Amino acid sequence: MDTFGIEYSTILSNEISKVNCIRRVGNQFDFKLSTITTFGRLEFLTDNDIVIISEDVGSPGKCLPYKISSLIISGNEAWTIYGTDGTSNCFIAANSTSFVPGLVKDTRDIGFEHNSICAFKKGCHTIAVHYIKNSETEGVLKRSE
Repeated sequence: MDTFGIEYSTILSNEISKVNCIRRVGNQFDFKLSTITTFGRLEFLTDNDIVIISEDVGSPGKCLPYKISSLIISGNEAWTIYGTDGTSNCFIAANSTSFVPGLVKDTRDIGFEHNSICAFKKGCHTIAVHYIKNSETEGVLKRSE
């Protein structure tokens, strides 16, 4: 099975017994486009509150109305995330040239309390760049036991 140019049938056939759900994230027509997919609960769980962002939204003075406790960065562009407390940080998926998404199971892991993200802006608008782990750089999909 091949979709968007990535072979995944071998991965699925070996790991299917460990999968409890599959979610589409990012742009439905081109997985290489830079997007952020937000989820209202930890570890990409949702109560139908998935939001896919592909352009600048919100601002430090006018926060987003979304519940955000976990998120996925797709594509190979950096994003600046702004918090309700005025903090901002720049993020990009680790090894972004492979287009493997960066996975944030809990926004507290990147310095944002749950539901405290005000805005997303494409590009890096802070000094430091933080790399978001993904399944290619670390086993971020494995649950702690």
